[in-house]
Formats: sequence, structure tokens, C-alpha cells
Amino acid sequence: MTDDVLRQQFEDLSYPFDQWTHRAHVRLAFIYLGNHSFAEAMERLRTGIKAYNEKNQVPEGPLSGYNETTTYAFLILVAATMSAYGKLLETPDSDSFCDRHTRLMNRNVLRLFYSPAQRSHPDAKTKFVEPDLAPPCQRSSILPITSNICYKCNYGTRSDQYWSVARRKVMSDQKATISRFTHQY
Repeated sequence: MTDDVLRQQFEDLSYPFDQWTHRAHVRLAFIYLGNHSFAEAMERLRTGIKAYNEKNQVPEGPLSGYNETTTYAFLILVAATMSAYGKLLETPDSDSFCDRHTRLMNRNVLRLFYSPAQRSHPDAKTKFVEPDLAPPCQRSSILPITSNICYKCNYGTRSDQYWSVARRKVMSDQKATISRFTHQY
């Protein structure tokens, strides 16, 4: 299915529910980020997923239905990946993006950042909740992709790079400082 068909079917709520997978979510994130600012992509995903879930009678519960934190955090990871690898590993469409960036195809990748309690907290359903396992460092520049360590605090995981790149992407899109993506000392 082409990106245009996926986007159209998602927006007109005709996308087959049995195909509404994690990969479809990531594909839509890629499509929207490729055509809109981070804020607009997030709004389109939020509105679209809620409408799609309602049409398909997805129950809203602590572990089901729309989750703002999950959607926002995955959008950050997709934006960071696009920003960091876009020129190095060009992907002309969302399918090739998913094939190239297989780590994003693991729907459990947010477990690197969130405990079960944090991600399933009632607030996480309706607003972005900070990661509690691996908060990214605040830094003025992005470390080279080959580095795993923040030069300021030696807090190092490869996942820090995604959040750092994402922070920069959001800042450039919204012209705002994203102070919540900081490492507490």
C-alpha cells in the first residue's frame, strides 16, 4: 500500500482494522513528519487515532485505546531517526523507512525509557508523561552517532541520541525550548 493510500484510508477511517499494526502507526508518523511540523504531525496522529479507535470500537482502558505518552514518545523516536539518518539512509517512502529502521519496529522499544507504572499511569493516557528509566540529557549539540556517552554527565545509552535529536527537531519546528527533556542532577 502506498503512503498516499495509507494516509487517505486512515484519515477517512476506511483503513482495514486487521492491518492497524505497530508498523502502520510508524508509517503514519513518517508520512506526517515528512509533510508537517512536529506539532502538526502530532495533532494529526492524535486526532486520527482517536477517531479511528472510536470507529472501530476500541475500548478505552488503562492498557487499551489511545495513549498520549505512547504516541508522542514514538513520534519523537521517528522524528529523531528521520533527522539523524535521513541523509545517510534515504528512505523514499514509509515502507522503506520501516525496513531500514528495524529497531523502531519493536513496539516495546519504549520500555527502554518507561517503567510499566509510568507508561500506564492514568495521566499518560491524556498528556505526555516524562520517561522515568532513561531520561535524556540536555545538551546544546548532538553527539556523533558513533558515541554513546554524554560529555556532560557520562550518562550513556544509544537511546539518549534519539531523544537528543528529537529535542533538536522539535525545537526547530516549534522554535521553543523543550525544557522537559533534561537530565536531572
